[in-house]
Amino acid sequence: MNRIEEKFDIPRESLEEKIGDFEFDGAVVSVIPQPDGHFTLRAVFMEQSGAPSDSRTVSSSPLAIDSDMAPWLTAAKRELSLDVGEIAGSDHNPRIVAYHATTSLSATDDETPWCSSFINFCMEEAGVHGTGSALARSWTGWGRSLSDPLSGCVVVLNSLTRGPEAGHVGFYMGEKNGKVHLLGGNQGNRVSIAPFEKTRVIAYRWPD
Repeated sequence: MNRIEEKFDIPRESLEEKIGDFEFDGAVVSVIPQPDGHFTLRAVFMEQSGAPSDSRTVSSSPLAIDSDMAPWLTAAKRELSLDVGEIAGSDHNPRIVAYHATTSLSATDDETPWCSSFINFCMEEAGVHGTGSALARSWTGWGRSLSDPLSGCVVVLNSLTRGPEAGHVGFYMGEKNGKVHLLGGNQGNRVSIAPFEKTRVIAYRWPD
């Protein structure tokens, strides 16, 4: 089971050192700005136990892959450390626009839903073909199906409010108390690790 630690009131000049300490211990670190100009660091420590097989449908324990097996997750962790988020008002975060550029929609704002754009961007950074679509549910037919989740796999969720064609997509980081924790974009209007009800999961996918 994954373990979560948080450190509060970190000054900007100490961020790099504190992040490095957590990452040295094998954590995935999320940087959260505080209203007073300091930062909160949220570190998720994950178990490692095995690797995916070569069969079309993979069955394995959760949290089973290191970043060498899932290089797109390394890209996602980097974006997480950059604290990428939407900009209020008429300005748009150019990093999010860069995510959109990896899809056929190629939106030029940070308000168009961008969870799938983020996943496509991370895949492209890792040299893996994504779906090229801005639709979260485009990932349900991508790659191969997993019978059980693996760390870094693509997780597709249904939507609670936007109808049967809508959804959300992110990278699997673990689960606790009936919720899957996803590293994804457009989660609270930023790149973050967030929990979602496991009952919403439509698919776990892995590249061919």
